[in-house]
Amino acid sequence: MCIGGREQMTAPKVTDPFAECVAVLRRVEGEFHFALPLRLLGAVLLVLGSCWAFTRFVVANSFLLVIFAGAACLVLSVLADPRGLVRFLPEEQRDFLFNGRIFDILHDDTPVVNAIRKWGPVQLLLAQDGKQAEPIQHLVQNMEPEVLRLVLCRSFFSFLPGPLRLLMLPSEQLSSETLEAKGDAKETTVTKVTENVEEVPSVEWIQNFLQVRNQKKQEKIKYPELMPLVASTLGLQLAPFMAYGRSFFRWVQFVALTSGIGSLLSAGLFFHDTGRYALQRAASGLLQRSVVPDARWSKVAAAVSLFSAGGAIVVSIVCERCKRRWAESDREGR
Repeated sequence: MCIGGREQMTAPKVTDPFAECVAVLRRVEGEFHFALPLRLLGAVLLVLGSCWAFTRFVVANSFLLVIFAGAACLVLSVLADPRGLVRFLPEEQRDFLFNGRIFDILHDDTPVVNAIRKWGPVQLLLAQDGKQAEPIQHLVQNMEPEVLRLVLCRSFFSFLPGPLRLLMLPSEQLSSETLEAKGDAKETTVTKVTENVEEVPSVEWIQNFLQVRNQKKQEKIKYPELMPLVASTLGLQLAPFMAYGRSFFRWVQFVALTSGIGSLLSAGLFFHDTGRYALQRAASGLLQRSVVPDARWSKVAAAVSLFSAGGAIVVSIVCERCKRRWAESDREGR
């Protein structure tokens, strides 16, 4: 076929075998109408096959009939019991079902509070480096002995079952004399305490234990701290803002010194009669009437000027200190 002087190629039609089979079956159904008898025959055969399979299964597993009969008897006896199913529940669950409310679930946070108060001293003990005995003694006195022995004394090996521990260890390592001959004094002390988990460790032992563990922890750390790197990076990023800040403090210091000098001069004028009459003329211009000069108002104005001068001096001193600190931080960053 040619369109606009060009020849258009048509793709060959692809046939589906499944679609052809369906089409043939539908043509045969249109002539002979065999779909309904086939449907009925399939349903009958399916029911007969299922019954046959169930019969063979029951005959091969006849003990299931006795099990089902026993379960049915138990269910009927429970349903017929006038005391109800609640008698099989423990007392705590009965109280929860009959007396509990949704409010109790939301309000009762005692498990969380008990967990925090139980393991909080352990977290505080982990933060100690073992150099001071007073904080350790204070924490140990406020901790439960069971928790202290569980956290510090018992090794992971002690949680294994007894027969498994006997199978894992050779015979010569089961005696304490061999354990004392191996390792240094610190590990031997830990072994002794671990063997007798009923004893509460002393403050000296805990202090020694924390020092050894912190030393091992520091030896495992291979990389330097991030805070100097973070501080230097922030210093490079904030360098333009630091420059603007220094210029801002410089201008604030200049304005504060200027206002301080002006306040001192105005205080001197107010103590003199010149300032008093200037204040009188300014008040007369604002109120549009004559004002009698009063020495008390001039003294008040002089005191306010002195306080303003003092405040300006304080602001200038603070600005100077801020500039010095920024300069020192810049030198340390470099």
